Amino acid sequence: MDELQLVLLDAASMREICTVWPGKCICEPGTIEETKTYLFELRNPPDSLKAHLFIDDQRLKRDILDTPLRIQWEWNIEFHAGEIEILLQLGNKAIRRTLVTDPDRRKLTRDQFDTMVRQILNDTFALLSLSSYKFRVARGNAVEFPPIARLEFLRSQIDELETVLRAIDKNPVRILRSTMDTLPFHKVRQLTSPELIKSFTRGKIVQSHEARDRLPKALDGRLPASIYKARKNPGLDIQEHRDMKFVLKSWSSWLSLIADLLAGTSTEDRELSAQRKKWALRCRAMSRRLDSLLKLPLFQEVQDSRKPVLATQIYLRVPLYGQFLTIYNNFQHAIANITGDFLQVPLARTYNLYEVWAFLRLARAASILFPDPDFRPDSLFKMDGRSIVVSPSQICFDFGKQLRLCFQRTYREFWIEKDGRGTYSRFMRPDFAIETSVQRDDEQNILLILDAKYRVETGLNEALSSIHMYRDALVCREDNSDYDIGRIVTGAYLITPDIYVTHTDWKDLKLPARLFHPEYRSHFRFGAVTMRPGITDDEVVALLKAIIDDCSK
Repeated sequence: MDELQLVLLDAASMREICTVWPGKCICEPGTIEETKTYLFELRNPPDSLKAHLFIDDQRLKRDILDTPLRIQWEWNIEFHAGEIEILLQLGNKAIRRTLVTDPDRRKLTRDQFDTMVRQILNDTFALLSLSSYKFRVARGNAVEFPPIARLEFLRSQIDELETVLRAIDKNPVRILRSTMDTLPFHKVRQLTSPELIKSFTRGKIVQSHEARDRLPKALDGRLPASIYKARKNPGLDIQEHRDMKFVLKSWSSWLSLIADLLAGTSTEDRELSAQRKKWALRCRAMSRRLDSLLKLPLFQEVQDSRKPVLATQIYLRVPLYGQFLTIYNNFQHAIANITGDFLQVPLARTYNLYEVWAFLRLARAASILFPDPDFRPDSLFKMDGRSIVVSPSQICFDFGKQLRLCFQRTYREFWIEKDGRGTYSRFMRPDFAIETSVQRDDEQNILLILDAKYRVETGLNEALSSIHMYRDALVCREDNSDYDIGRIVTGAYLITPDIYVTHTDWKDLKLPARLFHPEYRSHFRFGAVTMRPGITDDEVVALLKAIIDDCSK
């Protein structure tokens, strides 16, 4: 009988890419590409009508071929980078597999998704520290479950935590500790003066005629019945290991509570209900993984502790311990009671996070480039019970009189706006609008329009129409005339994770590479800039300063 197996095929060439089941599902990096279509093919199923396939809990459309020995499911990958869960149901039997994809290396992979969420959390805390909200937030309350993007982030942190702790378990830092051994005096071959004095003060004294000649005359043959000898033993009970044990227990408990909360909530929304059920199972699985780490030999002789985790010398000097401290800080941020609708997206819809990440990066860079002691980003946050909700919708930050950064600002028709600045067609809402007080020769303020696009290569060509539209349609009334208008947009740029090398003359480059050339951007005040997760504060500051300088000439 032929073997029952599930394989992945390229829909265009019908080339077999990998075997999903049986065995481990391993797909070579770069073989699965965005916007392409693939086929899962089940060969030799026992009952075709009872076979169903789910990708991240979404059922795929089944196609039974001419022969009942093959079933195919079409999978259009669209935007997807990272880990997907495959569930194959064969009647009462359920088979689960995990497939890690990296569809487009020029876009955001799983690691970059984690970096993006980490930077969103870090920037949120940095901006929150500048606001008037002054209370502790770096702790989850297990009353409301974290947004999905943060749960995805936590799962990756547990993967890294498991690797780090198992490496520490193989070569842990030890400390020498003294222990006291109690021996009868006739078994002791060597004895120091401090050990003899301590033994005299602690136990019964006996008379030994045999040892009289070997003892000092002052003792007159008297000896302790038991000798207490100090012995140095390398031990694992140090504060750093106590920290690890404590956080593993607390995180495991927190994940278990979140799982119960997710499983216990009901909703009429079927998609949301299925999503919560899925994450309840995942949180319980993560909790079990943390519990299994507590069974490592590393923690067998380590006492319980509830002290705060501080950056000790071991954390700073031993690389593996430093990695644990970084994971700890990331995890604490991820379970903090800070929420936001923009975080309610799975890894497969990373593009929903990208524009918020870019805004927080730009806001933090602007606060560095234009420091203002009176800057208060309170409009970014609002209270919801015991949680802080991040709401980056249609808000503006003023950095003194030097710069204003707006997120999704709405421009209405110019004749109904008080300042006469708006659009002459429909309402427009660009992702970011930057107004600066830097003066040009014509003594007009600079208005920059930035549009975040989670696209690469030819997809950027299609996105050009949006910044062309903003540049042409945003105007201001001149001389109080409805027919005498002028453009107000000084420069328009796309923000994208794509990267291009632009060493040649910009006239020799094709789109979209031409958009990234510094001379092209400076001359036309139009183009694209690269922002990828992992970009540092200094790099964002340099990017922001460069486009402002280009438009100030």
